[in-house]
Amino acid sequence: MALSVAVHEHGWVQRPRRAPGVDCVEITFTRTGGRDDWVSVMRDDGSPLRWPWPAVGPQLPHDLVHFVVETHLRISWGFWGRVAAGADFGSLSQLADRLAAGEQPADASGGAELAQVECIVRAVWPPDDPVTDEELLDQVEAWCRQRRIPPPETLCAQTLERLRARLRAVEEQWRTLAAGQSLVLSYRP
Repeated sequence: MALSVAVHEHGWVQRPRRAPGVDCVEITFTRTGGRDDWVSVMRDDGSPLRWPWPAVGPQLPHDLVHFVVETHLRISWGFWGRVAAGADFGSLSQLADRLAAGEQPADASGGAELAQVECIVRAVWPPDDPVTDEELLDQVEAWCRQRRIPPPETLCAQTLERLRARLRAVEEQWRTLAAGQSLVLSYRP
């Protein structure tokens, strides 16, 4: 999965470059300066999605944290992989909420990956820098065990260190956005 970021003013779209023949979902996270920020998605089939996200000031939107975790760890069937594949947002959001609350993944079509991501997001966001990467790894492994799922194979303390650095970099980009500006990201499953 490749990460491509473009910042633009609301109403002016700078589309990330796509490689020929590669499926790509374009995701736009917009700071509004109001009560809700917005997430907009354009799938390759042309179907759009848009939903509000309660603004939390300079903190990253939860779905943006998912994006960073899933792309960094190359998890292809988490929240964004399912959005890219055409999942109904309402059903997907409900499933993610249930998994975040500790429900066991019941489906054989990747519910475990979505649950893994929820465990990682819970551990790394919001950031608690005094916690070591080894302690975070222990937390993620414990939460995965509670859900009877394995942690992602690529997860180790060094991976978490790099993930936390990536989250801080994206958070800095988010903080610098003025009302009406957006981060435009490409997700390639």
